[in-house]
Amino acid sequence: MKKNGLFGCALKEIAYICGVIVSELDFQIRQRFRYEPTCEQVQAIGVFCDFFTDRRSQTAMILRGSAGTGKTSLAGAFVR
Repeated sequence: MKKNGLFGCALKEIAYICGVIVSELDFQIRQRFRYEPTCEQVQAIGVFCDFFTDRRSQTAMILRGSAGTGKTSLAGAFVR
């Protein structure tokens, strides 16, 4: 099915809005860190943003890692 016309515009608008929501969520989480997040934490924030905006009912996210890697700091920033 070719996506053009009004339907295509609506899909582009929805994609744009979703992108804005993910960007704002990413920004808000980073603002709640008490320090500069590590590269791995930045990646985890991206995964969380994707997870949080996923509308499928059978979606789960598992946050795991070795002791001292910042899981609690990351979870705290998500909650704040």
